[in-house]
Amino acid sequence: MADINELEEQIVKLPIGYITEKVINDKKYYCQQWKENGKSKSRYISEEEANTLKPQIEERKKLQKDLKALKKTLPNPVSEETEEATPEPDFKMSALYGEALLKMAQTARQYEQMEKKRRVCFGQSVCQACPLCFY
Repeated sequence: MADINELEEQIVKLPIGYITEKVINDKKYYCQQWKENGKSKSRYISEEEANTLKPQIEERKKLQKDLKALKKTLPNPVSEETEEATPEPDFKMSALYGEALLKMAQTARQYEQMEKKRRVCFGQSVCQACPLCFY
C-alpha cells in the first residue's frame, strides 16, 4: 500500500498531458495539451520549457503504467459494508433455456407467419374464404 501511495504522490507532482510541435511560417511553436474535467486544455510554451517538460511527462506516464500494473496485482479490498447482506432487488428475473426456449421460439415464429398472412388478406378486398381471417 505504501508503494501505491508513493507512486500517486510522485505522479501528482509531475506535469500532465503531452507536448505538440507546430510549424507556422517556418517557425516552431510548442504547445502543452491535457484534459481537465473532460475538456481539452492547452497552452503555448517556449522551446526550453518544452525540453524540460518532455522527460517529466514521459516519467509521469511510466509511473502511471507502473501504478496500474501494481494495482492489478493486489486483490480487491473487501470492506465491511460489502460483507453484510445485500438488499433484495426490486424485481425478479426468469430465463428460458433448452427445450422451453426452443418451444417458445417456434410458437413465436408460427404467430409471426400467421400475422404476415393476415396482413396480405387485409390488404385485399374482404377475404371470406381464408381460414386465417375467420377462425
